[in-house]
Amino acid sequence: MQLRSLFMDMNGYFASCEQHLQPELRGRPVAVTPVLVRSGCCIAANHAAKKCGVRVGCSVEEARRICPSIAIVKSRPDEYVRIHHKLVEMTEECMHVEKVWSIDEWECPLTGHWREPERALEVARKIKARLAEYSPVLRCSIGIAPNQWLAKVATDMRKPDGLVMLRQEDLPQALYGMKLRDICGIGKRMELRLNQSGIHSVEQLCALPMEHMRVIWGGVFGERFYLQLHGHEVPPIVTRRSQIGHSRVLPPELRNREGVRAAGTLLPSLRELSEERGIDVRARELLRAWDAADEYLLNYLAEDGKPPADARILILNDTFGALAVALNRFRPQAISDSYLSQQATRMNLAGNGLAEDSVSLLSSLEAPEGVFDQVLIKVPKTLALLEDQLI
Repeated sequence: MQLRSLFMDMNGYFASCEQHLQPELRGRPVAVTPVLVRSGCCIAANHAAKKCGVRVGCSVEEARRICPSIAIVKSRPDEYVRIHHKLVEMTEECMHVEKVWSIDEWECPLTGHWREPERALEVARKIKARLAEYSPVLRCSIGIAPNQWLAKVATDMRKPDGLVMLRQEDLPQALYGMKLRDICGIGKRMELRLNQSGIHSVEQLCALPMEHMRVIWGGVFGERFYLQLHGHEVPPIVTRRSQIGHSRVLPPELRNREGVRAAGTLLPSLRELSEERGIDVRARELLRAWDAADEYLLNYLAEDGKPPADARILILNDTFGALAVALNRFRPQAISDSYLSQQATRMNLAGNGLAEDSVSLLSSLEAPEGVFDQVLIKVPKTLALLEDQLI
């Protein structure tokens, strides 16, 4: 199979942006937080901070305890978006950018002679050199592979500033040194399921036949995982924006700063939802990041769609676990590919005295189990705003 994808992942993006904007931070461990308070959450850390043991999701207080010399910086999303556009523009000068996956990840398709290994490496080095001209601290890891999924996996194999090519003849042996949890789509729950099936290493995973993967994943996701793992190009699952179950999201005309601000003003307070509307909302100090989208969904449940006591609930994009905690008594399943989101959910559960296993945390490659009475899809205001700026 030919090389088809070049995937870029900016290293410690938010923290690197701050070092780019503030030269005095260069050479220091740096972490970024939305709020400069001791209990604030570190949403990004550069390589130097990670070497000291600082991890995304830890508190500012913990980061300072682990790494006394660390610089804690307040996040500036507008600046990160501005730099993002510049980086994508510079990449486009070297190779066409087909898709932007997130603010710090984008993909270039390899076509024609660029599928030749030496040509692919040539353009990857050209991109890296172009970024180095722009900034000495904004670095990326580049993965080159027969499909986008493997190219993304390759970016995690060598950080920071890595360049890894996975050719068909390198597979699957090149992946054997990785841990199961290093592979995209394998979270804690899926790792446990694999372990229960006798799979404890990536080498054992790669040896599984497709039929066995289908059984473990519970359906077609197992087949897709098998094909991607072995270098096949798998077409994306086509989705369309729509209402699913009984959830609601802000309409497109309100997905702007003014609309979000208005929605936040008009929605009832969390205390009202908890005390007056009959929803069992737990909201101690650790339950952070409660926003308009959370209140909108819970308000709807309280007024129009209150679930029965035995309702089965699936939650998508519960960024910091606020919905999972509020609806904990239903033992919901929650889908998220964000490590930070899942860690924040666990912290909020623990902070509210709730068992971690009361919420099933899944990745998008794990098939939810059973039939659901209600599916809650949250579109966070930050994601909606960022989407408008990236498009």
